[in-house]
Amino acid sequence: MRRKISLAFIVFALLVLAAACSKKPAALVNGEKITRSDLDKAVALRLGPSAATMKDSDKQAARSRILQQLIAETLVVQEAKAKGVTISDQEVDGQLARLTQSYGKEALEKQLKDSNIGMHTFRHELKVRMLTEKLMASIVPDGSVTDEDAMNFYKSKSSMFRAPERVNIRMVQVPTLEEADKIAGQMKSGGFDRTADKYLSSKTVGVGDYSWTPVNIYGPDMDKTLSSLKVGSFGGPYKTHDGYLLISLKGRKPSSTMGFSQVKDQIKSMLLGQKRQQAFMAMIAKEKAAANIKIYN
Repeated sequence: MRRKISLAFIVFALLVLAAACSKKPAALVNGEKITRSDLDKAVALRLGPSAATMKDSDKQAARSRILQQLIAETLVVQEAKAKGVTISDQEVDGQLARLTQSYGKEALEKQLKDSNIGMHTFRHELKVRMLTEKLMASIVPDGSVTDEDAMNFYKSKSSMFRAPERVNIRMVQVPTLEEADKIAGQMKSGGFDRTADKYLSSKTVGVGDYSWTPVNIYGPDMDKTLSSLKVGSFGGPYKTHDGYLLISLKGRKPSSTMGFSQVKDQIKSMLLGQKRQQAFMAMIAKEKAAANIKIYN
């Protein structure tokens, strides 16, 4: 009996010790505690299943990096509180609903389960990110980037807005050269489309239409092939890694620079994001310099 009590006591003591350790600080930020448990949960959530295959040295480096992120986020929360910036539970609910719709409820729940993260912890992480975005929006509001700013960027980086040559093509994919040659012969006498239509229900021959796709997405070999074809003609068979292709070129649009009106909103959104990121980094650097931060081993 004495031995059983002793073992039970030891187990109880270990559990108490583990709970106490989880509440020990990993860091103090202006007197506010980031516990080891907080850090463990953040590491599990941010590294996800990949943590299982990481080397101990890489995992420790990631842990240190994530602790610095938590310190920065704590400073953000403190700054937001000082400025009266808040995020309501309803706002978090709305964002969570949008994430669930985008990724799927099962996929999101599986990710959290694989990372051993509860919904409460995930909601907290989500709230901190939303709070950061709202704080940055209060510091750098939407109107901080003007049309003139966007135009100056457009003129200085015009090559970024060069649309590649685009083609409208139809392809027929055949598994063997013998069959490709046979179909090519039929196309010469009966026309590409009429012949291709005969194979729409075939289990071995694939027929696909690709309307106004950038020519460079098909790779250098196909780019060379397409550049040699005239609009209205077809070519092939061309050898690929999984068969042979017959290609009909329906149309070609040359490379051109997109107009400013087409990309203005995109540019303004990008420049606003850059401004907010710069403001965030400057704010964190300033707050860190003034903060009382203690990190514990």
